[in-house]
Amino acid sequence: MYKWLADKFLFSYISEWHPLLTPYLFVDKDTTVQADILCTNGTLYQGIVTQHFVRDGTLFGIFLKDPKRYNRDLYIKDREALEKEGKKPDKGAYWQEIPSQSLYFFADKIFNMNLTYKPPAGKVADEEAVRKLVIEIMGPSLSTKNITITQVKPPQPGT
Repeated sequence: MYKWLADKFLFSYISEWHPLLTPYLFVDKDTTVQADILCTNGTLYQGIVTQHFVRDGTLFGIFLKDPKRYNRDLYIKDREALEKEGKKPDKGAYWQEIPSQSLYFFADKIFNMNLTYKPPAGKVADEEAVRKLVIEIMGPSLSTKNITITQVKPPQPGT
């Protein structure tokens, strides 16, 4: 009876988009969610998720703050020119800022979306907090004795 009630009334109103597009699962709620969105027209965008809209458990749209567009055509042109010299262009240099505070995407125009969860600048997650999060997600029966948590310091600009 409980399974039927949960399936019929509870789970049908819960969307997986909330924990994916917010810092809901993270100890530090100041964590940001960065999205790389490939649109159906082949254009790649990047920004910080600020809001998302769900209707009947289905993603309807998403807002990105500080949006950028990837200039793939220029990258390919430069890559072909530099290949002759045995060099490769810096992929990060081809992101162009869009003069807007936020950009809205209709879900039906999104072909693919990659999400990156970034803690606030300068903050490093506490190892014990990460271990607790893994146990919470994977279940208490998980043995965490053999789990190694490695924190990699992000590269500094100019290095």
